[in-house]
Amino acid sequence: MNVGSGRISAAFCVHNKSGILLINKTKKKGKKMKKYKEVILQDGVTLYFDDNNCCEKIKIEKDIDTLILSGPDSAKELSYDFNLLPDNFEKDAVFNSITTLEIKENVVGVNISNLMFPNIRKVISKSKHFQNGDVLKKIFKRKKDEDYVMLLNSFCKKKDEVLDLTGVDTIGPYALSGCESENIVNSNDVSFCEYNAFTNAGALKKPYKNGVIMFGNIIADFDYDCHDIVIPDDKIDIRVCSSDIEWGKPAKITVHSDSVIRMILATSFLLPEKINIEYTNDNVHLCEIEMIARSQGVQYINLQNHPTCKSIDGIIYSDDGKNVLVCPRGREGKVVIAEGTESISENVFMHSAISEVVFPTTMKKIGKRAFYGCENLINIDFGIGITEIGDMKNTQVFSFCSNLKSICFPRQVKTIGAHAFSNCGIETLELNEGLEVVGKNAFSECTINHVSFPESIRYIGASSFDTVQEITAKKYISDILFAIKWIWPAGDDKVCGLTINNKRILVPRTACSEENISSVNDILNEYFLNEESSESVMEDVQTLFVYGRTMNEREDLAVTMYIDDKSNAQAYEYIYRHSSFIIKRYIKEERTTNEILDFMRIGVIRNDVLPQVLEYAQEKKSPELISYTLQKMRESNLTINTEDNLKI
Repeated sequence: MNVGSGRISAAFCVHNKSGILLINKTKKKGKKMKKYKEVILQDGVTLYFDDNNCCEKIKIEKDIDTLILSGPDSAKELSYDFNLLPDNFEKDAVFNSITTLEIKENVVGVNISNLMFPNIRKVISKSKHFQNGDVLKKIFKRKKDEDYVMLLNSFCKKKDEVLDLTGVDTIGPYALSGCESENIVNSNDVSFCEYNAFTNAGALKKPYKNGVIMFGNIIADFDYDCHDIVIPDDKIDIRVCSSDIEWGKPAKITVHSDSVIRMILATSFLLPEKINIEYTNDNVHLCEIEMIARSQGVQYINLQNHPTCKSIDGIIYSDDGKNVLVCPRGREGKVVIAEGTESISENVFMHSAISEVVFPTTMKKIGKRAFYGCENLINIDFGIGITEIGDMKNTQVFSFCSNLKSICFPRQVKTIGAHAFSNCGIETLELNEGLEVVGKNAFSECTINHVSFPESIRYIGASSFDTVQEITAKKYISDILFAIKWIWPAGDDKVCGLTINNKRILVPRTACSEENISSVNDILNEYFLNEESSESVMEDVQTLFVYGRTMNEREDLAVTMYIDDKSNAQAYEYIYRHSSFIIKRYIKEERTTNEILDFMRIGVIRNDVLPQVLEYAQEKKSPELISYTLQKMRESNLTINTEDNLKI
C-alpha cells in the first residue's frame, strides 16, 4: 500500500453550510502526534481526518486503479487539496496504480500533483465544475463574462502521447509538471499561462531553437545566454508565453508581428536592451513601437520591412528619413541625429537617458516636449542648420533638463520658443548675434547668473529670465522689464542688475508688475537713452525701491540698492529714516547677530538706535556685535554705562 504523510498534506476539506472551507493545518515537527479518524468511502482507499475534518493522510491499496473523489453524504460541497508541489515531493506519495479519476457531483475543488498520480489517463466528472477527458480541466464561472477553462493537471504523459488543449483558456500552476508530451494540439485557445505552469515540464528538456523553446504555439522558455533570441512568430501564430519568462534578460530579441509585441507589453514592464522587428505583413501600427520605446530597458529598436518607417542607429525615422518619430526611453549616451533629418516629432526623446544630442545641418523644427525631462542631458550641439527652437506657444522643448548647465546658441538661431528651457539647470548662457525672439518663460526657473542680449534682439517674452541676477545689453527695450518679471520674488531674486552701454542700475522685480511697468519703463527709457540724465530722472531711478509691495519689502530693497551703489542718496536717506524700524524688525524676526552686524556696517543707522542693538547683542552674548556697537556709540559721543563695558 502507499501512504502519503509527513510534510506532504493530503487534505480533504469539508465546506460548512455557509460555504466556508476549513483550512488544512499541516502537522509540524516537534508537536504532539495528532489523532485521526479513519473514513472509508471507497474499497481500498482510506482517508484520515483530524478533528477539523481535514484529511492529512491517504492510504491506497496497490491494486486500486480508480480514485473516486467524494465524501460523507452530509457534506454538500467538497474540496480536495493534496497540496503536493514538486519541490517537496516524496516517493511514498506516488500512486502509480491510479489510472482513472472520478469526481462526484458535490466536489468543487481539486488540487493534486501530477507526480502523485502520474498515470491518470481518464477523468470522469459528474461535477459541473470539471470536464471529462484525459486531463483535469476546471470550469470557472464568471458573473458577466463567458466561463473559462483552466488546465489543472496534464499528468505525466509520455513523449509520444497527445496533449489536447481544446477549450483551455489558462494553464494553471504546475499543470505541466512531469509531462513529457511533445505532441501538443489545439493550443490556440490558450491566452494565459500562470507562473510555474512549465515548472519540471518535459518541454523544457528540449533543445533551444534560436534561443526559444515552443510548446505548441506557446513560448515556454528562453536561453538567456543566446545573443539574439528569434521568436518564430513568422511561422507560428503566437499569442501567449510562460509568465516565468524574463523579457528583460536577453541581450536582443527579434520579433515579426504586432500580436507578439502586444503580448510582450502585456506580460512584462522590463524589456531587452535591443529589439529587432522583422515585419512579414502589412498589419503594422506605429503605436506598438511607441509602447515598446516607452518600456523600461529598451535602448535600440531595429526595424526591417516596415512600410512607413525605418530605423537608424536604433531610433525610428519616417521612411524618407526626414522626421524622427520614436526613440527608446532607455537610450543612453550621445545621439547623433542623421543628416537629412528636418524635424523631430513631439515627445520623441521625452524622459530618455541621453547625455548629448547633435543636430544635422538639415534640421528645421523640433516638436513639443521633444527633450522634456531628459535629466542626463548635459550638452546640445545645435549645428548650423536649425533657426527655430520651439514656437511661441508652450512648447517645452527642453524643459526640466536638470543637468543641462551650459548652452551656446549658434548665430543662425533666430527664435527660442516659449518655455523652451524652463526649469533647467542652466547656469551659463550665450546668446549670439542673430537671435531675434525669446518666447515667454523660455528660461524661467533656471539658475542663470548673467545673460547678455545681442543687438539683434527685438522681442523678449514675459518672465523668460525671471531668476537672472544680471542682464547686459547694447540697447534698452521695454521687453526687458517683462523678461525679469516674477510674481513672488524672494531673497536675492528680488532685484536684477541691468547694464545698458555701461550704465547700470538695480531693478526690483516687483517694479515690473502690471500697474507699475508703464511708469518704470518710462523712467528706464529716460535713463538709458540719454547720456546725461536729469536730476528728476536720477531721483526716480534711485527710488525704484518704492515699488516694493510692503514697507518691509521697500526697506530691504533700499538696503540692497544702497549696498550695490553707495552713491544712491535716496536709498541712504530712506534707510536712515527707517533704521529704527529695520533694527526692531530684525530683532523681532530673530535675525542672526551677523546679519545685524552686516546692516550696521553699511553705515546708515541713527544714533538713537544703537542702544537697542547693544541690548540685543548682550542678550545674544555676541562679543563682536557688542564691541562694534560700543565703538559706534563712542564715536557718536553717546553715554555708555560702565556695566555695558564690563559685558564685552
